[in-house]
Amino acid sequence: MQKTAIEAVLSYSEAKKSGIKQYSQNLSRGMNGNLPSLEDLLINTEIIKRKDLGTLEIPLKKIVGTYAFSRSISFASNFMPILDSKSEFGMKWIFLSESQLEEGIKYPIKVYEYMNFYYVVEGNKRVSVLKYFNAYSVRAEITRLIPKYDANNLINRIYYEFLDFNNKTGINCIWFTKELNFMYFYDYIRNYKSEIKMNEQEKYKSFLKDIYFPFRRVLHEFGENEFSFTTGDALLEFIWVYGFPSPFIEEDIRRKLKIFLKEIEYYLYLNPDNTEQNPVYSGKEHFHNPLTNIIKSRKKINVAFVYEQTPSTSRWDLLHDNGRKYLESIMGDYVKVQSVENIPVDIAAYDDLKKLAKSGNNIIFTTSPNFLNATLRAAMEFRNVRFLNCSESFPFKHVGTYFGRIHEAKFLTGIIAGIMTKTNVLGYIVGNKGPNIIREINAFTLGAKMVNPEVKVIVEWSTNFPLLNSENNICSNLTFSGADIISYYNSIPTNVLTDKYGLYSVVSSTGKEKCNAYQYIAAPVWNWGRFYEKIVKNIIDSIWNPFTGGFKGETKLKSYWWCMDAGVIDISFSEELVPKETQKMIKAFKNMIVHGMFTPFTGPIFDNKGSVRIEAGREATLKEIINMEWYVDGISE
Repeated sequence: MQKTAIEAVLSYSEAKKSGIKQYSQNLSRGMNGNLPSLEDLLINTEIIKRKDLGTLEIPLKKIVGTYAFSRSISFASNFMPILDSKSEFGMKWIFLSESQLEEGIKYPIKVYEYMNFYYVVEGNKRVSVLKYFNAYSVRAEITRLIPKYDANNLINRIYYEFLDFNNKTGINCIWFTKELNFMYFYDYIRNYKSEIKMNEQEKYKSFLKDIYFPFRRVLHEFGENEFSFTTGDALLEFIWVYGFPSPFIEEDIRRKLKIFLKEIEYYLYLNPDNTEQNPVYSGKEHFHNPLTNIIKSRKKINVAFVYEQTPSTSRWDLLHDNGRKYLESIMGDYVKVQSVENIPVDIAAYDDLKKLAKSGNNIIFTTSPNFLNATLRAAMEFRNVRFLNCSESFPFKHVGTYFGRIHEAKFLTGIIAGIMTKTNVLGYIVGNKGPNIIREINAFTLGAKMVNPEVKVIVEWSTNFPLLNSENNICSNLTFSGADIISYYNSIPTNVLTDKYGLYSVVSSTGKEKCNAYQYIAAPVWNWGRFYEKIVKNIIDSIWNPFTGGFKGETKLKSYWWCMDAGVIDISFSEELVPKETQKMIKAFKNMIVHGMFTPFTGPIFDNKGSVRIEAGREATLKEIINMEWYVDGISE
């Protein structure tokens, strides 16, 4: 007993040192040194509901503060004590420490749960003692405080996703830092052990015991305090790349995580530092040098293209296949090109990528964002092959990405539409929602409103895209709403399903029941051939070793995000229908964009709720543009 009492006193001394250190560090950074109090956080917050959750086991790391301000001044922000050991507070802390050493702390604490973090109502010293001894969890009587939903607050939106997930599973120890991830994660775990008869709560407890906590333990072997992502983030990304880890084989997980952790920071938190917005090399003349002669004299570089469907059934694949053919025609002396079709878009694509890597391909282009996870897995295994994925993600350690700034061409078509509309209502048809689509709609609208402030843009989403009947129905709906010009596909068509494309005017029948005529006006155009030519030359010139016929050592890959100045994006328009003065304006703006004198996302820009998104005179950053998830003023859905 005496030994335990001495250990408890020494524990307080060490805990206080940690508390004073944390307190001083916070003050030196201009931060509050004491424990956060929920009373302070809720001053300007509307709580719409209180819910009693009963007594549950909660992770100590998610207990981040106390409820009352008066209690907060006894602790540093890390929950360690800062008062003298001989004070009443200090004596009680030491007594609890002694109890913890002898038999553990038995009685549950009381907490408020707010935004998936916990604030102590009763039991602050118990939490402090348990945190000092590095306990994982504590039993707590929980009252949930639910704030009013705020569509403009990312954390609030994610919290509401957590509430739905928690209601379905009873799991409260998992958190994600990106929207929709709770939904994706639930889709995986709801089928866990579906072949075994057990109720829902038993199934989710089994998942935590057999998968989540073992994964967390292995993950934290690599440095728990160094991560800027949660265990949930890491596990979901791991599942997307490697599949669901059941059965859980610890050594296999550890081996994969050793490589994969190098990618997760890139994967979760996009970093634009290594994004190339203008080609380093351009034109055919650069490639005719002694290096190319050496390459030519030894062997060709093998380049593979991976398609979701086929060029005959998919317009997107057709565009990339035309690019493949262009690359072969331009660089046939230096490269050997092949393509594979109808590749599954989930992790099953890994098997096909593995075959391509093993068959001697040096560069592999996966032409859809849906291939990103499988591409990353293959690239981590075959590090002597250069993998590039057609998506707007920033580059990873093992995978490069490429895409075009098509929104700049959309801005120009918006100018044309804004000038030519007679109704001041424009339609915009799209088939899927994402930052790239939102960015294109915004750029189109900004172009239209720059020349016609009265313009309104109506967006219609096609769930059956690109079925022709669905397209006709959507076109009719837009016409009925008053639209006389509609923006659609980005490239000139090549088959009957794409006879409406780019920007076209519509003529409605009596009653505005359907579109019965249209005229082609303009279209943004992808030049994927130029894109592939420049990327391959760029890769060869920078990292190809002609003497070994392979790539040089590990090199950070790039994200290629090029546009008109690279010749990979352009605009085509009808010289008969577009007014001559408008043509001059388009050419002038295109010239300014090419020479970096103008960008469409230059402030002031307001969203369609009236808030300033980009201040006057400021250009949106690359990260703001790529992550755009709001609509500019003038857009309605």
